[in-house]
Amino acid sequence: MGALAWRHGVRSVDTVRRLELPNVDPVVEAQRITAAEIEDVDGIVEISGARSFLEWLPEWSWGIVTSAPVALARRRLAAAGLPIPPVLITAEDVTHGKPSPDCFVLGAKKPLSARASVLVIRAMHKRRLLHAVGRARGRRGAVAAKVTFLVSTPRRPR
Repeated sequence: MGALAWRHGVRSVDTVRRLELPNVDPVVEAQRITAAEIEDVDGIVEISGARSFLEWLPEWSWGIVTSAPVALARRRLAAAGLPIPPVLITAEDVTHGKPSPDCFVLGAKKPLSARASVLVIRAMHKRRLLHAVGRARGRRGAVAAKVTFLVSTPRRPR
């Protein structure tokens, strides 16, 4: 596993803080990283079937929780040709980023999710996350459902 393998799905500012780089302001550096990521959307494409799946869902029934800042999330969704969801929880919406379940708990509390069960689609198993989402929805002992998708994407040439 690479030196930064743990940073996937973590807010940029938290990644830079964790590196403890001397003379580097984590907030400023995270802003630079985000600006570069917003600029570079080459290779950002729809995962096969994603748009069809989202169009199949009722408009009010889905949202996205991401560690990305809102501008980056919107830019990448647009680059992939995907719609902006009615609920979009981003890095700016929470004080504690992943692995804290705060972002998912916030998403579960949004009005649209009160109309239906919550399905968390995430790359890793997080029992604590699922229980936190269930509790946020006011159900004692409730557990949200989770689906794991394994997606293979080619590495970009260096």
